Amino acid sequence: TKKLSQVMAPLYTIMKTTPKMFVLDDNDNMIHIEAVSNMLKSTYNYYQWRFCENDGELYVTTFDTSILFEHVIDISLSTLLKTFLQVMAPELMDLKNNLTRVAMPERNTLLTATNCLLNLAKINELTDLQIDEALASIALLSSSGKNIDIPATLRTLLKTVDAEGIRMLMEMRSRLKTSAGGFDVFKTSDGESWSMILDDGCNDRFNYGGRTIINHKSQLYIATANPFFGSQLWRLTKTVKTPYVKPEKPEGGAPQAAEAIANTYTIALNPNRGELDNVVLTTSTDGTLENLPIPERENYSFAGWYNAPTGGSLVDTNTVFIADTTLYAMWKLIRPEYTLDTVSTLSDKAIAAINGTRHIIQVTASEGGRVSPEGIKIIVKGGRLTVTAFPNEGYSIASFIVDGEDKGNIFYYTFKNIKENHRVEVVFVK
Repeated sequence: TKKLSQVMAPLYTIMKTTPKMFVLDDNDNMIHIEAVSNMLKSTYNYYQWRFCENDGELYVTTFDTSILFEHVIDISLSTLLKTFLQVMAPELMDLKNNLTRVAMPERNTLLTATNCLLNLAKINELTDLQIDEALASIALLSSSGKNIDIPATLRTLLKTVDAEGIRMLMEMRSRLKTSAGGFDVFKTSDGESWSMILDDGCNDRFNYGGRTIINHKSQLYIATANPFFGSQLWRLTKTVKTPYVKPEKPEGGAPQAAEAIANTYTIALNPNRGELDNVVLTTSTDGTLENLPIPERENYSFAGWYNAPTGGSLVDTNTVFIADTTLYAMWKLIRPEYTLDTVSTLSDKAIAAINGTRHIIQVTASEGGRVSPEGIKIIVKGGRLTVTAFPNEGYSIASFIVDGEDKGNIFYYTFKNIKENHRVEVVFVK
């Protein structure tokens, strides 16, 4: 019988792999397109699905697998856990009675895990947090099985549901919860310079693929793959009036008569998934705007207002408009720069440099056991992370210290809605 870790290994490996894009040159050499691969980091776009040429540019849609992974893992996991808890409830009760022969403080740790599972067995629908609690409890019993008298059927099952497999499941669930989901669309005019057109499945994370993309009368149409709520049809429009830029006045004379603009124009502001209070402005009689507001978007820096959703020109208060126009906010994803491969701890100065878009969880453990995850974890703002302790044979948990506060001999701790950096230290004793 395969262990859970062996079953999860292929999917776990796929999810840890960064998607990449390659092209073949005229000599059939494979060239890595680093610009696109960088934009695909932390996503699950494992297919470049459809290609279409329009107006001298090549458009590419992707297949984002995150919503499928999340759906399969959560539904399967929830069903398996409920079955496990209900079937094993009698043996869990026997295990609880057997724990009276286990030495302190390990007894309290194992008793907490067993009581947690017995309580969850009474619940029909498990929440995300309760699933994490159940997984952590099972992992602890699985890793401590050599030290305690476990009923035969439960022992056999715990050998299959191993702690490493549970660690994989918990990490995959955590990664998927922070994924935006939805397919992406890229374009290029020369095969070397690429830009991202869409990164959220047309504002729907259940649109996991751009299944079809065609050019019809110079317009691009995208049909989505969405088995959850049905396919959608979208038109991608890039034609926007280009504002006229006022020329400089000739030396020693008045401006040409053709430069005179007597009308005012309405300028609509599209924050492009950002936040903005006032989305409509009116020009002065000379065709310019007195000011342009700065929108906000979490985890992005504002790159300016442009006269097209992609590939347009930067617009400012010196731009002269000659017609009603829509401006689009452009954004640059904030990617904090840090090195983790050779660093075990980060200085306070380096931590402060993350600028609040990602948060650092530092996890350490003494001799006598291990923790999962261990080391430095970078978590998206608002994300979640469960830290679980696994004592070695003959050891138990003495202290579970979170941000300097000793939580006692608990065996796991969950950070929810993370908004700051945290430190965890677990101390094991014989």
